[in-house]
Amino acid sequence: MVNSGSLTTLKSGEVLAVNARKVANGKISIEIGEILTESSNSGTNLIKMANKGDDRFTGGGARRAWLTGTPEGLSEMFGVDFNTLEYSVNDRGHEIAPLNILSPTISIETPIGVEHHAICVQITESTTPNEWQALNFETAAKRRGANGSICQHKGKAIFANTDVALVSQRTNTFLNMDAAVQVAGVGTVSTDTGEIFN
Repeated sequence: MVNSGSLTTLKSGEVLAVNARKVANGKISIEIGEILTESSNSGTNLIKMANKGDDRFTGGGARRAWLTGTPEGLSEMFGVDFNTLEYSVNDRGHEIAPLNILSPTISIETPIGVEHHAICVQITESTTPNEWQALNFETAAKRRGANGSICQHKGKAIFANTDVALVSQRTNTFLNMDAAVQVAGVGTVSTDTGEIFN
């Protein structure tokens, strides 16, 4: 349902269809946001817990991914008529219509009928940048906090790619970060122990 949630009230583990944006060739791009929960295989981030109130350790807000398609195809999937939404031009010159759909589900036609599936943000980390990431290395590489050093896996920078996926089929891929890194304004931090070395 449109306007059933917002980014400001989104909780860990929740998904939001944030907005619809008109893009090239008459298509629409749906922005999906999710505040990811820490998985059991990554463990509890005690460093983040111990540094409550320090913005460098917040873990960030909602992770984003985009699903682009024709207005007709997306309307069938989301049950929203994207041709009748009220679009306004944002400060970047994009035509945007707010959606704010909490826990969006999509409809998929199958040979036995229509199935409804919850969607989410899927993250795939890699040490191989795509073309855009290679050209925008300083802003595209994963960092330890907003102003922190670049995260590395086996000495190579980590890049995070996001896609929209079905919750039932999500397979996040997170790379283990190298043991110690330089964190801007803090010093070297061991990712194994959380110990700060100055």
